[in-house]
Formats: sequence, C-alpha cells, structure tokens
Amino acid sequence: MKNFLLLLTFFYIANLNAQEVNLRTMTREERIRYVSQEATRALDNHLYELVQDVYGKNMMRPSYSAFKESYAEVQVSNQEEINDFYELYGDFVTDYILEQGDYIYNISFVANQRLWKPLLYRVSVLNNGKALSITILKAGYGKIIYNKL
Repeated sequence: MKNFLLLLTFFYIANLNAQEVNLRTMTREERIRYVSQEATRALDNHLYELVQDVYGKNMMRPSYSAFKESYAEVQVSNQEEINDFYELYGDFVTDYILEQGDYIYNISFVANQRLWKPLLYRVSVLNNGKALSITILKAGYGKIIYNKL
C-alpha cells in the first residue's frame, strides 16, 4: 500500500511538471510573475553553459537580477512572422502551434558582477509558458532551450 501511494504521488508530481499554461488567460501581473519565474529557472539551468561556450571554460558562474521594466509582450501579427519563427525554431518547437495574434514574452536580466560589465541576458517565453531561448544581448549569442528544462 505504501509503495502504491508513493507511486501515485510520483505520477501527481510528474503531471504537475508536465502541465502547460496559457498565458493569455492570466492578468498582466500574473503573466509578468510567471514569465519572470520561468526565465529565472531557464537561466539557472542553462546560462552558465552558454557563458562558458561564449567566453571560455574558466569563467565564473554568473549571477543576475531582473532588469527594471524589461518585460515585453511581442504580438505575432502576420504570417511572415510565423514563417520566420518556424524557420528558426521549427525543429525544436514541436508541441506548440504559433498562431497570428499569439504573443512571445521577453524579459531581460542584468549581470551582477563587475567582471561582466553591463551585460544583459534576455529570455523569451512562449504563450504555453515554456522558455524558448536565452540570448546574451551585447555579445549577440543565443541558445535555444525549448523542452530542455
């Protein structure tokens, strides 16, 4: 019986992690909070690897803070933008269909260490609540992280 309850608990937790959200149904404040949390989780999991790829293996782990008023909602307004999206991300985004009128949510973070100078990181999140990519803005390097969290 104990093993069965443990198994049910595991399935419940796995199901919670697998659920997608619809950011369009949230208020603006809820979207900002959710995108900020998802972006922070993405940076925690993938930024150090990206920084090492760009600047070398001897770089220290970067820390960061949300950049004031950096949250942006970019609406997909035409078919050309959808086509461009799938040219870039089509091999990675296989469980989400981007449609006209959807939004891509961006939030930026600034590096905390003096070593990094004023360096910005941007994380893009899709309407289904999954982080799409991380970009080091000044360096122009990025990494697609969709479905890697």
